[in-house]
Amino acid sequence: MTKRTRRSIAWLYSFPYKDNCILRQAIASLAEAGYDVTIYDTCFSRWIDTAADASYTHRYFPAVFAYGRLKCNPFVRMALRLFASRHDLIVASMPDTALIGLIGARLHRIPLIYYPFEMWGEDNSGFSKSSKWRKIEDYLLQNKTSLAAVVTQNEYRASVYRHSRRCCVEPVVVRNYMRSCLVSPAGTLKHRLGVSQDVKVVVYEGSIQQERNLVELVRAVEYFPPNSVLALIGPVYEGYRQELMEAIASSPAADRCIILPPVAHEDLLALVSDADAGVLMYAPINLNNYYCAPCKLSDYVIAGIPVIVPAFPPLHDALAEYDIGTCFDEQSSRSIAAAVTKVLERPKDSWREALNAARRQMVWQTQEPVLLSIVQNSLDGKI
Repeated sequence: MTKRTRRSIAWLYSFPYKDNCILRQAIASLAEAGYDVTIYDTCFSRWIDTAADASYTHRYFPAVFAYGRLKCNPFVRMALRLFASRHDLIVASMPDTALIGLIGARLHRIPLIYYPFEMWGEDNSGFSKSSKWRKIEDYLLQNKTSLAAVVTQNEYRASVYRHSRRCCVEPVVVRNYMRSCLVSPAGTLKHRLGVSQDVKVVVYEGSIQQERNLVELVRAVEYFPPNSVLALIGPVYEGYRQELMEAIASSPAADRCIILPPVAHEDLLALVSDADAGVLMYAPINLNNYYCAPCKLSDYVIAGIPVIVPAFPPLHDALAEYDIGTCFDEQSSRSIAAAVTKVLERPKDSWREALNAARRQMVWQTQEPVLLSIVQNSLDGKI
């Protein structure tokens, strides 16, 4: 066994890693390349899966409560376990775990890669609405002692890190593409929606939450072509459920807005490939959204369906290069509906050539070598 195959990588994450398909994919790539990978997470989730794939190790640190009070902080437990373990490289994907990783990297004199899947310092919701997250991330990005690399998802995000965030290393782009696979349409989507085969289906897949501007999408259905429906597939955040359901109930096209429960990613592509178009929705409320990098764009391409997206720079660039759908310029219901109508006016088969061309590039197989190179160069001290 070569020295490379014995090298150990710790990947730190604040949420359940199995909720993040890109993270799972990256870990699998590292394991397949011969690295010993250990994923550390805090398992804040509706479920805790204690089983890890045989190719890597999963160490989870759930919060422990007693009489309604936090008895044991999961991040403290994670830090202690990390500091007591021997690894050759640490990868961290959120500011809190990256801070733990930075201490661990200094303690053991090993490199740290910061690989966030969101622009936490540019967000203004959830964990990031407090300025402390921006300050922590700035400290990490400007730390020359242990930071070997910063990985982000597109050139626009890289530019923010490089200029306004004064990152001390050159950010490297690894795009949020999914692994290409053969997709056989399940032929069940329209049956599950309760519509006839001649009805056209526009599908949204992903988290159903405030920042996705889905109320406006629901309002747009009134202006969709008559023989079409909207299918929302994914978990509905409880804080958003009432607003969304009220929007559906008040819409003249309420019967054409259908919510389906979440579907496991391994079954998702076969389901959505029966749709006539896929839509991406983000509210332009911060740079994290404006420079978004959704893996569902790759999902739709692999599934073989054209896309409708907001005209944000990364999404506009993708459509300009591959002609796989259309953009809407305004976040209004009529603008969204006009884009949907433009896509549905064309036969689905007419998009096939462009989608096949995109499918050769917008897949994880084109990004995996970049990630492996970053990891190897960090271990070899070439970054």
